Amino acid sequence: MTPQPASRLAMDRSEKPAATLVSLPIELKQAILSYLPDLRTLRRAVKAHSSLKDALKDHSNPIIKQILFRTLPQELLPEAFATHMSKYRETRNRESVEMILCDYFKSLINPPQQLKFQDALAIEQFFHIIKWFSSIFITRALRKHPITREDQKHWTQPSESEIRRIERNFYRFELYSNIFRAEDKQRKPIIDEKGQRELFFSQFAPWENEQLVCVHDCLLQILDICELYCYRKHYQNIDPSSLQRDRRA
Repeated sequence: MTPQPASRLAMDRSEKPAATLVSLPIELKQAILSYLPDLRTLRRAVKAHSSLKDALKDHSNPIIKQILFRTLPQELLPEAFATHMSKYRETRNRESVEMILCDYFKSLINPPQQLKFQDALAIEQFFHIIKWFSSIFITRALRKHPITREDQKHWTQPSESEIRRIERNFYRFELYSNIFRAEDKQRKPIIDEKGQRELFFSQFAPWENEQLVCVHDCLLQILDICELYCYRKHYQNIDPSSLQRDRRA
């Protein structure tokens, strides 16, 4: 066999097409998709080529959960899932609220195993909101000395378990707000305070309910600050005499 010149071998290699992402075996595509940083990136990836969409469809739940748990701590999944689903379920009567809470308390023992892509994406996005409010809560709580109530420049950072406890209570407060939201024209809740105690608050320890009150107070303080900022932003360039004229009118 006559050896080929080196130039001919180099030409053959240059003519061979390079491997691309879409030409890879489906198992490699799935492995690559599972290492994407978040679900928004995954959504963009599967829209880019049909072969990536097929790779996700064939192995969707493991990929979605692996990416989701890169953002959302796995122990918060029951609260995150229940809060998300409570936004879309009927809460006009006691029976519907009982079903939502029953599913939630069951999920504390057996977390949801199957997640639809759109649900997981919404859960991931909402966790960023929970995390933001939790960080504000932590800062406001720890910057004050527990005895003197004076501002501190340095404080001990909370542990991971303490942060998760705070985030869990923000989820529970959102869950409570969703299932006991006012539905009638008078803005009164469908289920009265006694019913709320029986269905919701009695399921938690007293200190857990106190933590919900702390979340409520923190949110009110944040809203007060936002309202004050908007008020000043709107009225800072207005002549006070014009306000007096408006009141007389």
